[in-house]
Amino acid sequence: SDVCSSDLFPSHDTALPTIDAIIGKVGTVTQIFPDGRFLVDLNREDWSAELEKEASITVGTDVEVLRIKGVTLIVKIKED
Repeated sequence: SDVCSSDLFPSHDTALPTIDAIIGKVGTVTQIFPDGRFLVDLNREDWSAELEKEASITVGTDVEVLRIKGVTLIVKIKED
């Protein structure tokens, strides 16, 4: 067959941003859950996130990605 296996199974690099590409990016809080976790819109994708340090946060707050723990972004509130 002429079909290359890489055509059938594209590498994750093309489908998902690399972790290094996400670190330092700024997203916006879109939803807050009772347990303190929240959703962040980062490049039009929703990510589960937690603050590095306890702080009050509201929907619409801009946050900066510090690192990733599993599938959760660890973020800080972006300074103006």
